[in-house]
Amino acid sequence: MANRIFKKNEFSSMYQRYMPPPSQDVIDLILSYMEKKKAKPYEVAVDVGCGTGRYTELLASHFQKVLAFDSSESQINEAKRVGSSKNVHYQISSCENLPLEDESVDLIHGSRSVHFFDMDTFFQEAIRILKPNGCIAFHIFNADHKIEYGNCSETLTDFFNQVWYACYKYADKAMDHLLDDYERVFKALPLIDKEWITNIPQTIPITLQDLMGLLKSFHMSHIYAEQDPSGANEFHIRNEKRFQEILGADFEKAVMKFQIKHCCVLACKSSE
Repeated sequence: MANRIFKKNEFSSMYQRYMPPPSQDVIDLILSYMEKKKAKPYEVAVDVGCGTGRYTELLASHFQKVLAFDSSESQINEAKRVGSSKNVHYQISSCENLPLEDESVDLIHGSRSVHFFDMDTFFQEAIRILKPNGCIAFHIFNADHKIEYGNCSETLTDFFNQVWYACYKYADKAMDHLLDDYERVFKALPLIDKEWITNIPQTIPITLQDLMGLLKSFHMSHIYAEQDPSGANEFHIRNEKRFQEILGADFEKAVMKFQIKHCCVLACKSSE
């Protein structure tokens, strides 16, 4: 069901606008890992399930070429619309069957995507296209959300998480990987040289408008709206009013600190 949602233009534009910005700390972690495993220069990176290209563009300055794949035409179109790097090439494709030669890629990267694939098939495809000493980096931010704002931080955090979990019942089963910090992805990846890193923090300034946009941009909110349009609309209106009450009279001017934690699976293909 999630794959169908991802192909909608409305979802892609909201996802690009409201999802938390890419984490530079995660990119730095990936590049630091690569430096330990593989000599430069880095020729080709592949971004699987690239979505609207939010992380793709961050990779561009570190590779001669970045090939970005997603099965959603609307996501690829949005990525092309907002992207600016001349060495990035976007293409519609299933990530379980990539149009790439054996041992041709230095890095395979996936942000918030791998759990939606047939992982056994995808992992074999990833190993096929990866060069000896080539690296893999899969990451996601988990469900450990916190909001800081004056003396109402705890109340805001508790209510946001109530809303998030109320939406979560509409989530694709694959989203359970958020709850285990990609532990199952780490264990399923059939490479010996691998690491699993959790609790990589990121703090984002966010207004109430953007916080509500974030909640509505999750694919599970779109599924909720499909199944019960009036109920979903009332749900978001009710929640926004409650956030306004918690923030007080200056809710329109309030800038909160939204805290999330990233989890990253890193691996290297043997040269033997």
